[in-house]
Amino acid sequence: MLSSETLVLCHKCTSHILTTPPPEPSPITPLLTSNNVPEPHEVAIVLEVIRSCSTVVAQIDELMAQVARVLGILQAQRSEYEEHIEKHEKVLSKVRVLPIGVLSEIFLRTLPQGEDQDSMMKFNTLDQDFVPWTLTRVCRSWRAAALLTPALWTRLPYFQFGPGSLVESQPEALALLRRSLDISPSIPFSVNLGLDPMFPAHLSNPQFTHLLFPHSNRFEHMTVHGHHRDISQRLSQIQGNLKSLRSLSLYLIGSTINLTDPSLPVTTFVDAPRLQDLHLSFSPTQQLVHLQSYVALPWTQLCHASIGRIAVGGLATLLSSAPALQECVIDELVQEASSVPSFTSAALRRLRIRIHSSSDALNLFFSHTTLPSLQKLSLTVLCLDIVPLVTFVSRSSCPLTLLYVTFVRCNGHLARLFGALPSLTDLGMSYRYDLLEDILRKDESGVAVLPRLRHLLLRFPRTRDIWTPSGMHPGAGPTCLSEDYQRLVYELERADLASLDTLTLDRLSLKHQDAFFLALDRWSDVQRNVYDRLLSDWNDSLRQIIHPETTIIESLKLDKILSEIESHPEISARYIHGNPILKQLPQDLALLPADQESLRLRGDSIFARWWTSLDEYLNAVGWRFSKETRTLVYGRRRGSLTVKGLVQSHDPFASFKEENGFVMLPASSW
Repeated sequence: MLSSETLVLCHKCTSHILTTPPPEPSPITPLLTSNNVPEPHEVAIVLEVIRSCSTVVAQIDELMAQVARVLGILQAQRSEYEEHIEKHEKVLSKVRVLPIGVLSEIFLRTLPQGEDQDSMMKFNTLDQDFVPWTLTRVCRSWRAAALLTPALWTRLPYFQFGPGSLVESQPEALALLRRSLDISPSIPFSVNLGLDPMFPAHLSNPQFTHLLFPHSNRFEHMTVHGHHRDISQRLSQIQGNLKSLRSLSLYLIGSTINLTDPSLPVTTFVDAPRLQDLHLSFSPTQQLVHLQSYVALPWTQLCHASIGRIAVGGLATLLSSAPALQECVIDELVQEASSVPSFTSAALRRLRIRIHSSSDALNLFFSHTTLPSLQKLSLTVLCLDIVPLVTFVSRSSCPLTLLYVTFVRCNGHLARLFGALPSLTDLGMSYRYDLLEDILRKDESGVAVLPRLRHLLLRFPRTRDIWTPSGMHPGAGPTCLSEDYQRLVYELERADLASLDTLTLDRLSLKHQDAFFLALDRWSDVQRNVYDRLLSDWNDSLRQIIHPETTIIESLKLDKILSEIESHPEISARYIHGNPILKQLPQDLALLPADQESLRLRGDSIFARWWTSLDEYLNAVGWRFSKETRTLVYGRRRGSLTVKGLVQSHDPFASFKEENGFVMLPASSW
């Protein structure tokens, strides 16, 4: 290793090599500052100076090269020592003393959540280069913890039958699958199967099915993609062996699905005693009319159902066949030619329906349906017809507590609908002219039309739509016109919002959001100009006084400014909040000389009053905003004028309330 002496001393003369003396004074200084022609003897002097200085420059270049080489050696040695330190620090790491139970819990956090594709790509029980196999190669204790955590080995990847499948293209995956199943002998797990319609059933890998299907009683969540016929043929051997199955996602796909009903339904899942959740999706060209013609299920057990595309008659069949069904989500409800019988579903509490075209299918459903237990209803329609909806609610006498309706046009008076919803606590709607007045309306005796309403969400149309008093018109222009915002401000200023815990205005125009917020917060630009002048004068005078050369004139000027500020007790806390001058003024105030003590005390008194006002303002009921999400929220501020953000809930029936600074919103629609 190089000694420190090598860096600072010259071996020949023992002088410090980094202390090169400066150039000697020039013997021809007058020539350096003039344009005179040098004499012959002066030319000789110039050449000698250049030669001697060039020699020193060359010596310095060599020293620089040596220092660079030494620096490179030192940097390499430093990296070696740092790496040595890091290795020894790891010996003291707390991870080494974690008990197996804690390690197991940490490992379980690596499991992918839901069906997130990014997470699933990092997790594969059939590939040694992915979690959880990589955990077994860190050290002996990690390997033991991983192998003693059965739940870590129950997330299987997507399996595709036929040539080119995972098992056929990677033979070693079969051994890893066997090992995973052995490590978790009794733990339920999820399986995702793709039945390739391009290849007949006999081309499926028999080793895979022979290994996986004997564990079918451990299938807890099952997702199956394929044709109706292929599902019946290839999964027949697991029928009756699905004792743990709780949820089923069934995707019937491909061109082999005809518009006519199949002759025999899929019976694979009919004997699943614990099945409660169903997701059923069909080919985009197919609409389900006769539900039981496609799949036989233990209908009486179902509690939750989600259907991709279904006709009104098919939905009636579903609700009639599943008396215990509590939640139903229909991604697209379509019209049908056949007649629909009237029916009642006594247990259904949550219903969501989307209509992508005409509202006739929804109106047909409402006219034949009675849902006496319905508590939460979510509708996405192009045109909302009020009369059929009100008739349905009145006939059902259902205690609706949440209603979320997005629409482009509305036929009928919304006030009539609100009058039929006395139990409503959460309301979300597309905004239209005079909507707020209808929602907050009171009768002659002062009783609100929606007496229990606490959380209100009003969503403006997307940027491609235009909102007018008659409704929204798709593709007509910008989100909202300036006069529309002015009208809404007028409505909100007149409205009594005291009964609401949360009012959320979503999808506001970025162009109008700031002005909209200031208007609702009752902030005047005229006041802003007055306060700007006063604070600027105060700041300038204060800086003059704390300067050593101040005069008594500045003290008198500051006294006058403070008197004028004291005469404005109504200064807005909204103006105080975030004002850059106010951040510096208290610091400068503390620097006033002792003979200006009275001015400092007056300034402290003003600030004390302002900070109290600001604290009350930031914790009062009022408006807040989020520029990132184009949202305004009315409610308790809790110390801030901003909303942390919006939470896009996967639950289409989530309340529109605020939690920990975040406003809950349902899944996006129109």
